[in-house]
Amino acid sequence: MNTKKIIVAAMVAAIAVSSAVISVSALPAGWSESANIGTADVKPNEDTKVVTSVDNATIEATIPANAVTGVETVKLGAAAATDVDAEAALAQKPDIVDSKIIDLYFFDEDGEDIAPTYLSNTKFVINAAGYDIVYTFSEEDGLNEVAEAENGKFEFVYDGSSRYVLAKVESQPSQPSQTSQIPQQSQVSQASQQSQASQQTPQQSQPSQQTTNTGDSSATAGVFAVVGLASLGTALVASKSKKHAK
Repeated sequence: MNTKKIIVAAMVAAIAVSSAVISVSALPAGWSESANIGTADVKPNEDTKVVTSVDNATIEATIPANAVTGVETVKLGAAAATDVDAEAALAQKPDIVDSKIIDLYFFDEDGEDIAPTYLSNTKFVINAAGYDIVYTFSEEDGLNEVAEAENGKFEFVYDGSSRYVLAKVESQPSQPSQTSQIPQQSQVSQASQQSQASQQTPQQSQPSQQTTNTGDSSATAGVFAVVGLASLGTALVASKSKKHAK
């Protein structure tokens, strides 16, 4: 290889290295190449809306007009994160059955973080179906709830936090109301009354048997009375016959 080819190859390699350095430096410190980055141009007197996503969650931020100055481009990055402390805090909430930890950062075209003070009234909208609550997390304050889902959407005002936790809460079985319990109690009462009635039926039939027995006794007494009268009549006839005979 001649000298000219060696020089050209060296220049190409140098350019490639410098481009790689620029690409890496365009991301804030600690960011991985897998982060999803949304970009929006900043225009005077207009809100700046920047959108990004992570996994199945879409994040939309709306920065008020003129809130950020001296910046041509705003970037919003989102990346899935692993945080042992956040997971330990989640473990203290037994009703949480699933969660996703994400990092969100604002930075400019040079990769410099945009001060949160510029974004105090920025509105976040996170579309994440399957989750019920979004928390912010920090080692100092732990988990702080910032919004509950409405139709799979979270809406809240940015407070400068960078770590967020989407959580799914186990649904609790609905408790029966007192009104719904009343028919059940009525059914139990009716069943009890029917049971008592069925137990009392044989006892109620006994008096009817006694009445029947009493009727039989009266009839028997009547027969004896008739027989007695007949005997008395026979005796009277005999007595008269004896008197006539004398």
